Amino acid sequence: MLSRCYHRLRMREPAVEIDFDVQGKLFGQVVFPLEQSWQGQPSLDLPVCVISKGGGPMVTLLAGNHGDEYEGALVLGQLIRELDASALQGRLIILPAVFAHTRESPLDGKDLNRVWPGDVNGTPTERIVAWLDQEIFARSQVLMDLHTGGIAMELIPMSMCHYTNDQVRRAEIRAAQVAFNAPLSVELSLGPGRATAAARAHERKMLVVGSESGGGGVVNPRSLADCYYGVRNVLAYLGVLPIPLAPRSETSTNPLHPQMGA
Repeated sequence: MLSRCYHRLRMREPAVEIDFDVQGKLFGQVVFPLEQSWQGQPSLDLPVCVISKGGGPMVTLLAGNHGDEYEGALVLGQLIRELDASALQGRLIILPAVFAHTRESPLDGKDLNRVWPGDVNGTPTERIVAWLDQEIFARSQVLMDLHTGGIAMELIPMSMCHYTNDQVRRAEIRAAQVAFNAPLSVELSLGPGRATAAARAHERKMLVVGSESGGGGVVNPRSLADCYYGVRNVLAYLGVLPIPLAPRSETSTNPLHPQMGA
């Protein structure tokens, strides 16, 4: 069997070209310089949009954790285009494309959603994750982590959360899942050491609502709509946005499906 050959590039300290604390709507990036260029690129650049007004929760919207998952990035791109700070009560940190094109980094062979909380002295993927954890998750109260089945499979649109023994917190998470209003709601019961973004946010006591919508290497319009309205519905439930634009086109009983492992 032929082994994969990865570029073992090192990465310098990132340059943050956006102010996360300013009110209004801003566009910028976080630049992760490489010690030597890769395919003609001197850095890995992470696009960011901040939309903020007044008080309210800080919500991180994350997509492109895996580069072969498209719906989440398209949904966040649409929200970036259409949302204005005047309509908000709170702060959105929108990261529409954390990693592009592939599921694993060609720089180090790492899956960005399997190395949390990262390592500030590690490989490029581990350093990006460490920055996200220490600079974004550390200041956020809510995470919406948007996924699909990637090129491998197409999934029924679903919202996902992690089980907790704290019944008050579990009820808060469940209420956000009901607001998402996906055809399916899944509650994961995971063991310790799960190195995903959602698991890390859960450890930080953030309110976490993830989604899996579509996939299979194509974009299904229905899955895209379910994800879009789900995100807006949760933001409305949190009081960040006014009432949702519209519910899903079909009535959902929103059953909860507990799952072990996963």
